[in-house]
Amino acid sequence: LAVKAGAQLCFGCDPLSAGGNPANSIYFAKQALDRGQITPADLDRMTARNLLSRFKLGEFDGSAVFIDAWAWAVPMLDTFQSLAREAAAASVVMVKNSRAVLPLSRGASVALVGPFAHCEGQEFAQHPKNCYLQGYNGNPSAIKTVLDGMHELSTGSVTFESGCEAPTEKGAAGTVCTDATIAAAAAAAASADVTVAVVGLGPALEAEGRDRSTLDFPDDYKSLLAAVAN
Repeated sequence: LAVKAGAQLCFGCDPLSAGGNPANSIYFAKQALDRGQITPADLDRMTARNLLSRFKLGEFDGSAVFIDAWAWAVPMLDTFQSLAREAAAASVVMVKNSRAVLPLSRGASVALVGPFAHCEGQEFAQHPKNCYLQGYNGNPSAIKTVLDGMHELSTGSVTFESGCEAPTEKGAAGTVCTDATIAAAAAAAASADVTVAVVGLGPALEAEGRDRSTLDFPDDYKSLLAAVAN
């Protein structure tokens, strides 16, 4: 059914084990052929699409590191940077705008709080303290944080307080908010015209094979939000 619907890859298919476990796409493809569920033409079509993609990526151009070379060269083009920015902007959803707070005045003083507002170590995906990059990502040529964007666009003062401890692993954000870090965020909020809180969930809390039993934020995040809202 998957092949007939257009699938051409088997993600996570392990090779046949020594014990003969048929957890392998080759095994199942042959089985489907023997049963008449797919035809050789179906396999030819699927293989042709795979090879076409690999030809376009330059895999057969003689370079053993074609993916790395492509990954660094192509995404850095202005066209792709602009497209990424457009996609990010189009994905934003405004659920509520009480008291017409938005759009913010560029001259307003802003307290930017929350562990996702500005993660440490923005250079590469391999950096262990980057909460914007999860398990399935390439190596971005640059990352703009919310704090970076605020500094670019604001003509007023921008004060940043994470409110939580720094992340300790790739894809994580600080989830331990101490009395001291929350107090610092609350103080920044009290002295600003407007407070922007950036919280969320990284793969340290939710990921493939790591489900949650509730849609609530972690308790520390809720304490942080309550403190900066007062």
